[in-house]
Amino acid sequence: MFNKKIAVVCLALSALTVGCQKKYLDTNPTDKIAPDVIFETTQNARVALNGMHRFMNTVPCVFANTDNHYDFGEKTIDIISDVMGNDMVNLDIGYNWYRWLYKYQNSRNPTAGEPILVWNFYYKIINNANNILAHIDGAQGAQADKDDIKGQAYVYRAWAYFGLIQFYQFTYKGHESAPGLPISTVATTSTTPSNKRSTVQEVYTQITSDLDAALLLLPGGGLRGDKSQLDGSVAKGVYARVALVMNDWEKAATMAREARTGYKLMSASEYGAGFKLTNNEWMWNSNISEEQSNGMNISSFFSHMDITAAGYAGAGAFRCITKELYDKIPDGDVRKTLFADEETATANEIPEYTQLKFRLESTSSWFSNLLYMRAGEMYLIEAEAQAHGASGNAVATLEELVKSRFPAYTAPAGGQALLDEIYLQRRIELWGEGFSFTDIHRLKTGLNRPTGPGNHEPAATGGVLKLDANSPSLLFKIPQSEMDANKAFTAADQNP
Repeated sequence: MFNKKIAVVCLALSALTVGCQKKYLDTNPTDKIAPDVIFETTQNARVALNGMHRFMNTVPCVFANTDNHYDFGEKTIDIISDVMGNDMVNLDIGYNWYRWLYKYQNSRNPTAGEPILVWNFYYKIINNANNILAHIDGAQGAQADKDDIKGQAYVYRAWAYFGLIQFYQFTYKGHESAPGLPISTVATTSTTPSNKRSTVQEVYTQITSDLDAALLLLPGGGLRGDKSQLDGSVAKGVYARVALVMNDWEKAATMAREARTGYKLMSASEYGAGFKLTNNEWMWNSNISEEQSNGMNISSFFSHMDITAAGYAGAGAFRCITKELYDKIPDGDVRKTLFADEETATANEIPEYTQLKFRLESTSSWFSNLLYMRAGEMYLIEAEAQAHGASGNAVATLEELVKSRFPAYTAPAGGQALLDEIYLQRRIELWGEGFSFTDIHRLKTGLNRPTGPGNHEPAATGGVLKLDANSPSLLFKIPQSEMDANKAFTAADQNP
């Protein structure tokens, strides 16, 4: 039984006890420690790189204090993407830290915390990557170590720019000349000149250039000791995502296929185990040790997702799949068991369709792994690209994935029916993993939230149920602090 009542009691006892985590690499390390010390050796440089890995899940991550319980790195941005999409139902209660994004309010407020969080998180990653790239060639150590560290920094920078551009501008196709992001490829300090917004095309050129450079350095995989390190497969996985947005179908299919090579799809038992510990399908994740987990508490991904954890979901801020999408998952598909049916909901006093996909290993600890990329996503990218004309058999690719979840599955033969099926399978397979909002942009579908029992309540959404694909409401505002500080900006540079 998923003991919601215990979680509520624990939340009351542990509220506001979020511990601080050490920041292994400061935003501007050259302001604090001389670069020739940090990057004197490849061993020291790898400590800086490991600081970037740790920054992915640091608490607090962007803000200076622990008051913002959504400030825990990349996984909060994943929640943001799903909360602002079509398929995740939220309740309008105080324990739901994402309710103002669900209503499309704080994303449109340049002084709100969420636009600041997204902007600063990714730019901190970019600046730290710039520091490594600026100094690693002069470090003492083996060339293989330099190449590995440098390659990972290139991947991080590309990944961060890609994350940013999807929140602050419409998708690539049809908006190539639109204002994108300020591009910085040098380590910045308080005296570094400001940069204007480059075009979307220029941002994507920077992203693909970085990924090309990374693949020259990480051709067969890096020297990673665990999956928090980035290797060639992760670089190709990021490239597959980027190429899909750019509608470069051949590149997307090739990169996705090569990225997933060597990984095995989860078994049904692994799929239903809680998405908490790495397995053969996972390509990139953070490894949260018992020691590190001691400071996470209620400011963490599982606090906001898992009803059994002593956190916000357990206190009533449930995350639910829409009935509309749930009903499209056939009986016998293991993915349907990841959401509470009527019997489970009644027994545990939770809403029907509450998510059970993401669950901690133990309710007495925050120890877990945090997922950023897996092979299942690569199958979906490959199949979609093939359905658009890339080399390969889209039906076979899709069926290989879905049959591992539902053995009786048969895909449509082709045409628009096949594409629509791939889009549906993507919504089911990747639910809660951070793709809903960005897919709204990529596919130009706009926001279309279903209503009625088990779906979105109009009052909880603030009435935001439908948005046109080109609605300015789909763009995050640039933080006002950035508008004020960036001397290359004028008022016209703010998003509409």
